[in-house]
Amino acid sequence: MIEVDKFERYTQRWNAPGAPGDQEPALRFTPWSGGSRPPTSSLASAMAGKLAARLGAFAEYQMVGMRAYFTEQRDVSDPAVLAAVAGEVGLDAEAFARELHNDAPALRQQVLDEYTTALDDGIHAVPTVVVNDIFPLPGAQDTEAYRRIIERHRNRP
Repeated sequence: MIEVDKFERYTQRWNAPGAPGDQEPALRFTPWSGGSRPPTSSLASAMAGKLAARLGAFAEYQMVGMRAYFTEQRDVSDPAVLAAVAGEVGLDAEAFARELHNDAPALRQQVLDEYTTALDDGIHAVPTVVVNDIFPLPGAQDTEAYRRIIERHRNRP
């Protein structure tokens, strides 16, 4: 069980220089406060993301889910929150909740398989962008950093 006060202290770093709050202009990072329960794991939200992708709404779901966690301090390990996020992006929240529950074993296995593959490939940070299937760029970067790296790799012989 995560201690709420310890988690609140951890999230104070979200807005430190060079932290995620500096790197993602489309999202406002709000350190956790007020004693609301933090997520117990990221597995459920990753499973929900896989389901949203299957339903053609991954990008929208990811942004609203990130806002729910980083800005609104909602517990994205709670299936009710995940279903509410689905509703916020125009999916049928009740159908999403049922499908998330019914497909949980397969979705869980997909997430764990991808996680294992990433570890086997030497990826240990989230996010990590892999350029040209060979160059991992770990951690949140500003858009200009991605452009420089991609351009450098495009110009290699």
